[in-house]
Amino acid sequence: MATAVSPNPSIDSDAQHQALVDLLIQNENIQSERVAAAFRAVPRHPFLPDTPLEEVYADVAVPTHFDDNGRPISSSSQPAIMAIMLEQLDLQPGEHVLEVGAGTGYNAALMGHLVGENGRVTAVDIDADIVAAAQEHLTAVGCANVTVVCGDGMDGYAAHAPYDRIILTVGGWEISPAWLEQLKPDGRILLPLSLNGPHYAIAFDRAPDHLVSVSIHACGFMKLRGPQAGPEFSLPLNDARTIHLEYEDTFSQPRQIDPDQIRAWIDGPWQEGTTNLEVTPREMWRSFLLWLALREPNLTELVAGGEAATAETIPSLLGMDGPHPWRVTTGVVTDDSMAFYNHLTTRSKSGEGESETFMLGFRVYGPGETAGQRLRDHAAAWHAAGRPGVAGMRVRVYPVNQVSKGDTAVTRRWHTFVVDWPPSVIRES
Repeated sequence: MATAVSPNPSIDSDAQHQALVDLLIQNENIQSERVAAAFRAVPRHPFLPDTPLEEVYADVAVPTHFDDNGRPISSSSQPAIMAIMLEQLDLQPGEHVLEVGAGTGYNAALMGHLVGENGRVTAVDIDADIVAAAQEHLTAVGCANVTVVCGDGMDGYAAHAPYDRIILTVGGWEISPAWLEQLKPDGRILLPLSLNGPHYAIAFDRAPDHLVSVSIHACGFMKLRGPQAGPEFSLPLNDARTIHLEYEDTFSQPRQIDPDQIRAWIDGPWQEGTTNLEVTPREMWRSFLLWLALREPNLTELVAGGEAATAETIPSLLGMDGPHPWRVTTGVVTDDSMAFYNHLTTRSKSGEGESETFMLGFRVYGPGETAGQRLRDHAAAWHAAGRPGVAGMRVRVYPVNQVSKGDTAVTRRWHTFVVDWPPSVIRES
């Protein structure tokens, strides 16, 4: 076995470790015996040595590195999404894997266990200190078939190519030509792909002249960094730089956003509105945000961290409490206002197997009404269309100059991503 349990683990850490694996199996994040065995063999705490065990073995992401403004830039991902993506990747013994985004090294160690002694994992990260820490953790647990290297993940790592599998554990905006060059003809690439904001973990296999999705799962990841990462912008809205407006741009139609106007609106009064729709969290992340991403060209995120995340200034749609709290919500910016969705009153579960619902509202900043009306119209159209979501969705990837028919096309630097819902339903992870 390529990965050994850290020496002399305490009884408490082992018990909490196995309890977390039991939870992932119970929640069906882990679905195969091989992935379960990897999680049971590789503890998480050696990769988070300065984190309390209660947090290490909770099913939460743990930020580990921060930028100069205190915003997290690297983390140990939530174990649930790690398990889901490992199931999507479908690793086999003896395979060679490239991981873009080293994090703590924990995910690489899990993959090292799955590919075994005859396999190899190469993890690449843009930050030397993250690389050094991940390699130290891997060495400490005796994981000999994983190498961590420093470099721009968009370039892959040609020295160890070709790869049977390529996985990104950071949010990607495009599929780099370097990854495709380094991927074997029958290989699979898996990345949290940003579709104009929301991320979806999509596993792609090769077809004769394109890539085609074989599984899709809603997710959320820190974004890939570096000069080739994509035209994504983050506008600080306060002096402490704890509130940001984040949005993507296109090469053909740059966004026109006035920073001074946005800051004046965020500091001014706001008004609350409602869509009059009740939604479940699952519908929000697997259905409605996808609808928005494919239909709203001005989609924008409002993100807050630290004390700002718990203030009333920022509407709450998704977030996390704890030592590093954060909040994020989605909306639009127009000429006369900006509006973002808000989590209003929650209704408890009414029966066994039913999910709690919440009233989907929105908050409007600025003097106008167009942004709020646009959010209300999107919610009504989504509901009228039957609340379509990830289930049954297909994504095909073609070179940018190659035209293909589809319900929606998202064009990036090198590729066009064609999204549709064909009669034959693919597996939703």
